[in-house]
Amino acid sequence: MRNLYYLCAMLLFWGCSPKFDIPETETNTIMQATMSIRQLKQLHAIGKFELLSNNDVIEGVVIADDKSGNFYQSIVVQDNSGGIVLRIASSNLYTSYPIGRKVYIHLKGLYMGDYRGTIQLGGGIDSSLSYRPQLNGIASNLVDKFVFKGAFNQIVQPRVVLPSQLTDNLQDTLQSTLVSITNVQFNDADLSKKMADVSKQVSAVSFILQDCLGNAVLLRNSSYATFSNIDVPKGNGILTGVFTLYNSDKQIIVRDTSDFQFYNSRCNAQVADTNKITTIRALRKLYNGKSLTIPFGTVIKGTIISDNKNEANGNYKFQDADGSGIILYGSSLSTLTFDKSYIIDIGGTTLEQFSNELEITKLDINKIYPTNYQMVRPKITNIAQMNDSAEVWCSSLIQLQNVYISTPTVASSGRTYTIMDNKGSVESFIRSTAAFNLQPGNANTLMGYISLNGGRIQVQLRNQTDIAYTGGTVIVPISFSSEYTFKNVTSSSGVVDPGPNPSVSGLSFGSFRAIGLGSNPS
Repeated sequence: MRNLYYLCAMLLFWGCSPKFDIPETETNTIMQATMSIRQLKQLHAIGKFELLSNNDVIEGVVIADDKSGNFYQSIVVQDNSGGIVLRIASSNLYTSYPIGRKVYIHLKGLYMGDYRGTIQLGGGIDSSLSYRPQLNGIASNLVDKFVFKGAFNQIVQPRVVLPSQLTDNLQDTLQSTLVSITNVQFNDADLSKKMADVSKQVSAVSFILQDCLGNAVLLRNSSYATFSNIDVPKGNGILTGVFTLYNSDKQIIVRDTSDFQFYNSRCNAQVADTNKITTIRALRKLYNGKSLTIPFGTVIKGTIISDNKNEANGNYKFQDADGSGIILYGSSLSTLTFDKSYIIDIGGTTLEQFSNELEITKLDINKIYPTNYQMVRPKITNIAQMNDSAEVWCSSLIQLQNVYISTPTVASSGRTYTIMDNKGSVESFIRSTAAFNLQPGNANTLMGYISLNGGRIQVQLRNQTDIAYTGGTVIVPISFSSEYTFKNVTSSSGVVDPGPNPSVSGLSFGSFRAIGLGSNPS
């Protein structure tokens, strides 16, 4: 999965590497909070600035400072109700407001606003960009007027969350708080990269991390952070950081490298339990209109029902005992054999749609295991029912009875036949690479799997044994022409039936009224 690079960095972290001064040890202040951080944030309207005029005080513990450079001219403060970013126009803030220190913030005279969806406190409004005014940090000579230092070594435990619990709601109580996400890892494509852009051609770099269930979370690192030149961790484990928003991006910002506890084996190195089989029916239900990573530990079992001579390169139709099917796609799957059964560890692969059909891509041939043959039984049906159920039955075997096969339309790529029964018709395409063609005429049975070729329903045969020509009810196609006479229609209302009804052997024509015709049409 591609890295996401943004040219404009979040104001939480833009800066040069800080100097490492020794934190001060002055006398602690004890004050009484008059409101919670959540109550304060509820006063804010997105895109607006509020000048705080009441003598209110909030208190909290610093959960992020500027020591590593991943946050710039800001600290993040959290209480039991939520968290908020405090912008201060100064550097080396960690010497006065290190992580774990309690602080009290006197609100009167401060401004509240939001930057790209994250609520912040600051000392004023910067309108130098008229189209995007934003908060100024509190001036360094005024900080002591608003921010009062409390006790050190106050511990805030991160809340363990799932990526799905993080929202872009302005009032999400998780916003600007310390969270942990378990069982996550960097994508394979990112394992050779550094934490950020050491050349600083971009101010920050984003990575998409995933857990072993395929849930994704965005990690954003400043190129000015002291750890920007460190290799990304190769393992799997716990990611801790501050949850923030950048427009619609829900992202985690770490404080330093200790927030990466990636000491476990990667998901794709973990051995799936091949005795716990997921049905293809259940797998198909995971798809919600967008490509997704299949959760690690997912295993399917079934049989290859397609012959690659009459199928697109790289496509293998795979059906399980439950009767559902799906496409396995990949250029490295050539060892898969028609009518052989396999157990497949599909954790970490991609479930996506191509040409209206669901397929599994990015398969690892080393995680495909031959197994005892599993009989696949076709659904016995008619063409009308098959057409109605095509999306559900796609990539699974069906059998039709008493059909008629038309003379094909021939092209360089193959032959297209029309298959008919007494309920309807459907196409069948036989590729030029296939070792057989169909014989026009009547057939007793015809078996194949359903394909949705760009939305066109087709039944695909594998070889000559899929069709039995002996016997069968005779279905004879008849070409005919007929006319209705409109000579008696004398008004645009068409109140007079045209007539008489045509007469064709074996067909019945009903009467109808002509609507919207002019008087005496020819």
